[in-house]
Amino acid sequence: MCSDEWITPEWGGTSVFERYTTSFIDPIVAVFSNPAYQDLQIVTILEPGYLASLITSLNIPACQVVQEPGGAVDCLQYAINALNTVLNVYIYMDVAYSG
Repeated sequence: MCSDEWITPEWGGTSVFERYTTSFIDPIVAVFSNPAYQDLQIVTILEPGYLASLITSLNIPACQVVQEPGGAVDCLQYAINALNTVLNVYIYMDVAYSG
């Protein structure tokens, strides 16, 4: 089943993308980009649990919002692209779980 955070109206579509990018990802990238941290190797963990829903739940209309423009897939792509702008940041993605 898809996560409720992607199917509630206040989190659907463009508003979730704007909130995710400006409230979460951009501030994190700003901190990591600080020259004081340039000699550190920073590992970030992205755990998009909803990716499994792309396979198992897209037949449920309410879950289809994860792949709509500005939805979860776009948010994940934005996070990856933004974090990749910082040369000393490494991304670990935990994209699925067994249970």
